[in-house]
Amino acid sequence: MIGENIRKLRHTQGLTQPEFAERIGVSRNSLSRYENGSSPISTDIIDRICQAFQVSYREIVGEEKMINPLEEYQLSSKIDLFKERAASILARLYHFQDKHAIAFDDEQNPWVLLGDDLSMILQDKIYTIQSVEELERYQGYLDGIERMLDLAEQQVVA
Repeated sequence: MIGENIRKLRHTQGLTQPEFAERIGVSRNSLSRYENGSSPISTDIIDRICQAFQVSYREIVGEEKMINPLEEYQLSSKIDLFKERAASILARLYHFQDKHAIAFDDEQNPWVLLGDDLSMILQDKIYTIQSVEELERYQGYLDGIERMLDLAEQQVVA
């Protein structure tokens, strides 16, 4: 829906993808992914589109994607809690790696890969979350990492 609205706006403006992308400060490839829905779009990019083309947020995201201030506050609060939990699990994961002398640059080690992935979520992906449902998927990922750490620590103790 958002991608379709962006494409319609671009066509209405009579712009090519490279021209539109330049006006909002993204690459043509990024714009293409936004338009076809293969990549999530941040609120920052949506804001840039709204400002550059004098359109409302609602025109880009559509009526059904709009959340009221209470829902936005609740989502923000849940994201803050998620970040705290994820940081705690990441610290626990790094401690586990140190304790077992796992090299931080061992890209074949699943513990290192989990740490890298969780770090990327905390530093990047968390800022593109648009709904509670999307956040819940990441919560499930944290649950899985936590269970793996619990099992690994139990096996080491036993």
